[in-house]
Amino acid sequence: IEGETFAEYAAKKGPLKWQELWARIRPVGVALGRLHRLNLVHRDISPDNIMIRKDNDESILLDFGAASGTIAAGQESVTALKDGYAPIEQYQRGAEINGRADEYAWSATIWYMLTGVKPPNALQRKAQHLAHILKTGEQSISRFPLHDQFHREFLGSKG
Repeated sequence: IEGETFAEYAAKKGPLKWQELWARIRPVGVALGRLHRLNLVHRDISPDNIMIRKDNDESILLDFGAASGTIAAGQESVTALKDGYAPIEQYQRGAEINGRADEYAWSATIWYMLTGVKPPNALQRKAQHLAHILKTGEQSISRFPLHDQFHREFLGSKG
């Protein structure tokens, strides 16, 4: 397939405006919604694994080498760990891996494409969050802001 990955596109153009990014990333969300309804998880979403096709300018998802069915808690699995895009469950031995892993990575990809800044890896985010709780006493849990929108648009649920 000829084209350029989101990573190559971002390196050339810099951070994208929301409207352009949404037009390019939405088809990936649709594809993920279809995968998740089949209980399949890609497990390697990142700017390197989304391509803008040269022939028709469509965004497509690449590299299904790590894809599998939902992994129940306690099951062993081999998984891809893309620093900054893999959710914390993928770092944890025996953790449940489901469609939320892809949603996290999809949201991290959006973050990167909008800001040009690679997200911190999930272990760093967890450590920062715990340090914040210890310092301030606040117990809030942060998540990427597009989580609920993803569920409404692509999965037909509230998350």
